[in-house]
Amino acid sequence: MATLREMCRLLNAHCDQMSALMSRAHDDTLPRCERWAVRLHLLYCSACRRYRRQLQFITQVTRRLAAGTGEDITAPPRELSPDARERIKRSLNG
Repeated sequence: MATLREMCRLLNAHCDQMSALMSRAHDDTLPRCERWAVRLHLLYCSACRRYRRQLQFITQVTRRLAAGTGEDITAPPRELSPDARERIKRSLNG
């Protein structure tokens, strides 16, 4: 169990400390007090919520690539067929 001093430190932590905790949470299970501190911080910090979404996205992509079920993100983008290009031009011209 965390001490009162540790809990106060966590509740007043800056974004750089919270981002380190969120990164660590992807590898290990955080102690309960750290999980709650991150959750409370995310309630009012939009930058850290964005960072958490980015971490989640990176984790999902790397898992799919490792499993061989995702698309190759290094491949060049596919080109539209001439028919699709024509449909888009017509819809833009009205």
